[in-house]
Amino acid sequence: MANSKPLGMDDESGFAFVKEILDGQVTCAINFDRLQKHPKHGYIIFEFLLCEEAQVVTPHTSHPNRYWHKNAQTFISLYRVSKDL
Repeated sequence: MANSKPLGMDDESGFAFVKEILDGQVTCAINFDRLQKHPKHGYIIFEFLLCEEAQVVTPHTSHPNRYWHKNAQTFISLYRVSKDL
């Protein structure tokens, strides 16, 4: 895309700032790992699985059904946002 900047270093300062101003308040916000607009397919939301070295599940073998009991609201919210975009 002509108006996009190239991928570079992650900016963690925005996330740190939001954590600080919320001061422990619980929210229903979603912190997308990546959101980009594809010229043909529209918006694409990336939400990456946090993996530890000792885990058996990888991002390639993971599925939301494995985490539904822990993150149902996150998955529902991601779905709703994807439909709005």
